[in-house]
Amino acid sequence: MFQVGETVVYGTTGVCTISSIGPLSMHGVDRHRLYYTLEPLHQEGAVYIPVEGEHHKAMRYPLTQEEAEQFVLRLSEIPACDIEGLNFKQRTDAFTNALQQTDCEELLGVIKAVAKKKRFRREKQQYNVDYNFYKKAMKLLCMELGYVLHKSEDSVRKLIEACLNQTAEAEKKTEPVEE
Repeated sequence: MFQVGETVVYGTTGVCTISSIGPLSMHGVDRHRLYYTLEPLHQEGAVYIPVEGEHHKAMRYPLTQEEAEQFVLRLSEIPACDIEGLNFKQRTDAFTNALQQTDCEELLGVIKAVAKKKRFRREKQQYNVDYNFYKKAMKLLCMELGYVLHKSEDSVRKLIEACLNQTAEAEKKTEPVEE
């Protein structure tokens, strides 16, 4: 069980602090059930998660500083989500699942998949939906890495974008030349 004062990563909310654990005094809520009250670090309000049940499975501790540093060193090695051949609905489901897993590699996989798709396809309407997943994954990843590495989200974003640009350049060099 998590403790009051601990920092956690929760689903698509991102980095939060547990401000309390206990029953809620809200209308329509089981007053005998315990809830984590999470305060997101980068937005107003609170999130209430039952201590028992499925919801708390989307909650985890942030990476350690060492894990985050190793992750950054492996940015170029982590593959994109495999969305080749998926239709719009399947791709949306895959991206939604990846975001809900709160796994940094999955988040980077979404970012890389959408960036790659942008380079090779021109599906404007569908790309806009994919780009929303890209932005959410980027926000969650930068939020956690920034928190752990004591850097701004913007500096982490620039680091990831530099990795994406290197990947794009490498792909350009390996593309066959049309005659």
